[in-house]
Amino acid sequence: MKQVFACVWVVVLTLCIPASTLAYQALRQMNQPESRDATGKITVEAALITIIACNGAGENGGQFYIYGYANRPAFRAVHPPDWGHAVGGRDFGTFQQAARAACGTSHAVSKWSVQAYANNVRVLPPLIGKWQLGKFHLRGSGTLGPNGAASGTISDTDDNTSPAMRLFANMKVIGGVLSQQGDAQTLTLTVVVTSSDLVHGECPAGLRGTVVLISNPDKLSNGQNSDGFTENWAGAAFCGHVHGTTNADAGARTSPPTGGPPNGGQWAIIRLTP
Repeated sequence: MKQVFACVWVVVLTLCIPASTLAYQALRQMNQPESRDATGKITVEAALITIIACNGAGENGGQFYIYGYANRPAFRAVHPPDWGHAVGGRDFGTFQQAARAACGTSHAVSKWSVQAYANNVRVLPPLIGKWQLGKFHLRGSGTLGPNGAASGTISDTDDNTSPAMRLFANMKVIGGVLSQQGDAQTLTLTVVVTSSDLVHGECPAGLRGTVVLISNPDKLSNGQNSDGFTENWAGAAFCGHVHGTTNADAGARTSPPTGGPPNGGQWAIIRLTP
């Protein structure tokens, strides 16, 4: 009975908010059960979570999680994927106050970063040849502005084993488009090669490509999040730095066969923050 009352109360409250003041849309609700550690200490509070979209006039266009705690009179707004920080730095006394703080503040992504790794030891799909074996690293960071403006740098390094050699490509970010579907955010970056190893005359300076960063808190079967990235090139010039990693277990293709940072055989850490 208590749980049903909480759901009805939240719905009634949102319907009573004037559209001109706060016109967010409640997308769905879910219950978060309480969790305790071995000593009995509460590690996760019981809460009714309402996902809202701030699509009204003058609102910021973001999606937020509003936590209504079951055992204390408090509401918290969180902007995924920044799960560790409450909007406004505090809890609120009512659902309406938490939603207003979420929708009325600019939470657009302004910073991005990527770290990715793979240690390929066997030629299994999607690999097609021994020349792809070895350790791969991708690192980069930058900023994202309005109307597709973006900046930053990305470095791609391959320490190949068959044959043994180090290959690299350095990139400059010249544009970016952010999209969101559910909890997943996708940042598509347009990049230009600034320097490379040119061992085979490939990846010349000026070559354009696309690096897609996916930030997704949904859990995979191995308990890791669903972050990932892909890297591709366009134009007549050839560039062998075509990569993509996730946090999924890759099996015998990588060493170790499990995925996820910091010690998996492949992983990706994507950060998209205000």
